[in-house]
Amino acid sequence: MSTKLFLGVMLVVLAIAGYVVYTKTMDDNSVPMTGDGISFMCADNSYFSAEFSPDFSRVDIVVDGIITRTAVRLAGSDSYIYESGDYTYTFAGEKVTITNSRTGITTSCTQPFDANNAPYNFGDMGEGDVEETNLILEAAKTIEGEWQSVDDDKFTREFKADGTVTDSYEGSDDTVGSWLIFTMDSDVETPFSLEANTAYLKIATDIGASEVMYYKLTKVTPEELELIYMDRGGALRFTRVKSATDVEMGVEIDIE
Repeated sequence: MSTKLFLGVMLVVLAIAGYVVYTKTMDDNSVPMTGDGISFMCADNSYFSAEFSPDFSRVDIVVDGIITRTAVRLAGSDSYIYESGDYTYTFAGEKVTITNSRTGITTSCTQPFDANNAPYNFGDMGEGDVEETNLILEAAKTIEGEWQSVDDDKFTREFKADGTVTDSYEGSDDTVGSWLIFTMDSDVETPFSLEANTAYLKIATDIGASEVMYYKLTKVTPEELELIYMDRGGALRFTRVKSATDVEMGVEIDIE
């Protein structure tokens, strides 16, 4: 057998062997481990490696050796929360939750089992009821106040500290109900499954018969509020209505 023919046969054998190993790895849902990063396998069967800067101020999201996204840690935050465009990465406990603020989709990812290495733990914030309770308290505190619809400026929704909510539409009577923010660890029954590390909003009104609406909270900041209908999809976007007190104190709250 000539040298060229021998080398050609060997290359074909190696290529086939490499293909078999690669497809078997993917079929086993294994995640490529890297020496510099922390590997994660997600609920949607995607995977990536998180490679942090020495001071944990940023994280590179690496897939098959390629950096697909770089996220920056939220300024002044004691938690491992990173943002890049529409994506927010919340590292807590031994997992990470990825939220796409544009679509409202949230994905949970965990570290694959490795008998030789313990999983990396980002702290207690992401474990158990503590984080869920903090999430509810923070969201409830921020959502209080009056909000104006971005898509229809005639529609406003006001959340009061006493648990009541008022929907107002120019030219129509107000609709009053109750509001509640909850998570999967709350004792709230829903007609849909709940995701971890996610806050939901329940609004109950009395219009002839009792009506209950459920939303996923995809953004709750002092200036912006975004809600996703759980029963039929679609989003509601609001900006906070600037109060007389805000005007007097010179607080800048953008109203689009």
